Amino acid sequence: MPEINLQVERSLLQKAVRRGSVEVVEKTVKYLLSQKDSSWLHKRLPVMIYEECWPLGNQITNGNILNQYVRLAQTVKNKDAAGLATLAMNYYNRDRKALRGDDDQRTAITSVKNAIDNPAVFWEWARSRGKKQIARIDAARAALPKANFETDKMMMFAAAYFAAKDLVPLTSLTTQQQNPGDFPYWIAFDKHTEIGREIIEAAAKEIDIYLSRAMRIAFYFEGTVCNEMTISPYWQLAKDWQIERMNYTYSKANMIWDQLKPIIIKKAQTEADELKERINNGSTGSDSNDQLGLGV
Repeated sequence: MPEINLQVERSLLQKAVRRGSVEVVEKTVKYLLSQKDSSWLHKRLPVMIYEECWPLGNQITNGNILNQYVRLAQTVKNKDAAGLATLAMNYYNRDRKALRGDDDQRTAITSVKNAIDNPAVFWEWARSRGKKQIARIDAARAALPKANFETDKMMMFAAAYFAAKDLVPLTSLTTQQQNPGDFPYWIAFDKHTEIGREIIEAAAKEIDIYLSRAMRIAFYFEGTVCNEMTISPYWQLAKDWQIERMNYTYSKANMIWDQLKPIIIKKAQTEADELKERINNGSTGSDSNDQLGLGV
């Protein structure tokens, strides 16, 4: 029996987490469990936590997987580990413009970049420097094997760097949860899905823009939108860098997104309606309920 392609449903889960849509998160997790996707859910959880709210990284357990995704959705986001990881990864790949910010921020970018080639040295430094935050540092190190991509791994290094420097902000619950009836299911069709790339490519052709730029703009102006996010300076630095590397101003990029967005929505409408129906009608049953507490 061929494996079911769950790219879109997985993408939907991350968008629902970012926007604090608890009901959509619950239904999507249950749907994925019903499709025997428990292993992915457990492996993806630490990556998603470090990307969306890294201070929660030391609170990952092998307990109820649904509760952990719901908690992440309910938490005010902090995307600094994702921002620092993006800059460090691209600086490592010789983009000198990715090294930016004030002296402390440049030091952070350089330190995390160097961790790629010298992880043992980095972890030794982090543990000796961050004795007050050893649990967070060890949790970030333990999460590394769950990450498939280098930038995801860099988020764990970034979180450990913040912990070693004792730069761990408090987390709080959001008061801005989204009405599930207003959730834009079309945002699941993004650059991380095959059908999303096809839709964005078709939309880009209509307004005569490079696909790479269209995907980047769609990601930063819509795909990464959070219902509530604390001040995340490294994330802002990364976003600034992404806009600048396209030789755009924010107003120019936003104008392009205003053109792209309605085209993408229209082209994704049928698939979005079908996705909504699958999630709402297929998220119940003993298979999903029985797997909520499984660990890996």
